[in-house]
Amino acid sequence: MAAALAAAHRQGVIHRDIKPVSVMLTAERTVKITDFGIARFTDDASNTLTATGKVLGTSAYLAPERALGRPAQPASDIYSLGCMLDGLLTDRPPPLGETTFAVVQQQVSAVPDPPTQLRPDIPGPLAAYILHLLAKD
Repeated sequence: MAAALAAAHRQGVIHRDIKPVSVMLTAERTVKITDFGIARFTDDASNTLTATGKVLGTSAYLAPERALGRPAQPASDIYSLGCMLDGLLTDRPPPLGETTFAVVQQQVSAVPDPPTQLRPDIPGPLAAYILHLLAKD
């Protein structure tokens, strides 16, 4: 997944909605990232908001800077990847809340628990990598 995102980022494309349903695994076990429907080029000035002023993306995987209305950047996709990997490794659901705003607030301010808290068998370097991907800055 990281290699696929790196390839898109090298071409100047930011996906802006990385989540589990945007990733497929082929019969040959090759990862494919799909659904580039809201993707933008890194130099596109309109990559923050829609015409109606709403931030695009799925709140459970939305990077903090996106939640704050800042432009998407490659790091935004990487944060979303971190959310996915954390969920895959720990079976922890993405942030939940009664409203989309509550979920977005968690993305902006909640510090994630180390993956090893739920799964002590996760290797330390991998757990540290996941926390690095989930860094708020």
